[in-house]
Amino acid sequence: MWCYGDETNAIWDNYNNSHYDVTDSFQYGVRVNNSSSVVVPVCLTKGGTDVTTTPLYDTTFTNQPNLGGNYFWMQSLTNFQNQAASGSSQVTSYSDVTALPVLTVANVSVAPANPSNFVEDSDAYVSQQAVAGRGAQLRIVKATGAQYYQGPYTQQFSTLSEDHYVSLARNFVASSGWTEADADEPQGTRAMLLRATADGKPDSQLQKNVRVSFRRSINWNGQRIPVIGTGGEIAVQLNNDGSVLNASKVWRTVTLGATAPLKPLSQAQSEARQQLDNPNGYTLKSWSWGYKEESGNVAQKEMRVAIIFHFVPVMSSAPATLTLGATTTTASAPRTIEIAAQ
Repeated sequence: MWCYGDETNAIWDNYNNSHYDVTDSFQYGVRVNNSSSVVVPVCLTKGGTDVTTTPLYDTTFTNQPNLGGNYFWMQSLTNFQNQAASGSSQVTSYSDVTALPVLTVANVSVAPANPSNFVEDSDAYVSQQAVAGRGAQLRIVKATGAQYYQGPYTQQFSTLSEDHYVSLARNFVASSGWTEADADEPQGTRAMLLRATADGKPDSQLQKNVRVSFRRSINWNGQRIPVIGTGGEIAVQLNNDGSVLNASKVWRTVTLGATAPLKPLSQAQSEARQQLDNPNGYTLKSWSWGYKEESGNVAQKEMRVAIIFHFVPVMSSAPATLTLGATTTTASAPRTIEIAAQ
């Protein structure tokens, strides 16, 4: 696994802000900005018959030893089979626009609708209603309006249909007052657990939880402009029984500012290749673009368009050689490079 700035920030955002457990924080973090097209995150550990006693269920970073067991347990992510068409397939093509407005983020201090139920905690409003063993149920960041909800963990492995999970996520978003007209179609992901015997033979498979997300797009003159980054998303993580485990909304209030030209795609890709240690040793795997929205606890005065390029090494070529101090090593890691388009 290779992590760069955005992926690392997303991991800590998942853990510190969205309250995901350690494994979920890592796996969803390395998928930020569509990096899943390059890296498939997998977590592997040893344990007994009860997966909930393994490190795959750690809720904090701990230095306690793993007592192990006679089985291997692996966690990976898989998309819903009956996935609705993603917003990315419906948004405007980069080649169809030559200039876009810079988005000015409103300087708002968001107060809760029912302040008597909250207390101030430095940069946020925190609900007095708490979840046993987890802390405050809702946290609202003052400067950005980002909201983070956490519910109780329910331990069961019987599952619901994908459509049912999506319906429950929609209901939670609506009841929380989080509905947005510019939200894309929901995208669902399952966190799956695979158990294998000591000799490596698959033994059983379980579902840990599911996550349903609604990405943001910007409506400009009838065109839909995507939003990339850790922000610009409503996410609902559900226990297997459909109850809400964690949920978040990072959706800044913006106004259209001055229009700024966009770089030609070829120029942006050339700039990205110049940042590669061995440009000839890499090929472009995929790319994405859109307004960049940061995590909910990050101060951001404006949103500008960026392009994210995902490069993978050419397998037939020699890996690039990197010199770090007195140590020379070889590396053939995928590279994710962001280029400012405005």
